[in-house]
Amino acid sequence: MTAEANDYTAVFYNPALLVDRKDVNFGFNFQFYRLVSDVKSKDLAKPLDLSNSNPPDAVALGGAALPLGGKVKNHLALGLGVYLPTGNLLRVNIVSKDTPYWYRYHGSRSA
Repeated sequence: MTAEANDYTAVFYNPALLVDRKDVNFGFNFQFYRLVSDVKSKDLAKPLDLSNSNPPDAVALGGAALPLGGKVKNHLALGLGVYLPTGNLLRVNIVSKDTPYWYRYHGSRSA
């Protein structure tokens, strides 16, 4: 998919391809994301608390590719992607430094 992203899907798959568009392009889609991960302790005698190591699911709904003209033509473009978490939109969480945690995915899942 990375090499074929020649429309608004480049926002998700390969943003560098946005500059290849010659005209404005937008679309709607439905993509469901669930990261499957496994965390193992380096010390097998010490159990891990994995309650914060499962990132939440998310949904992608569409996007737009907006190539710019003038002196930046074929060098600069704007891309917009709609990506929504299925659980909480905003969450604040502090986790112990000894607990496995997916920082970029806001790892704790509320029950």
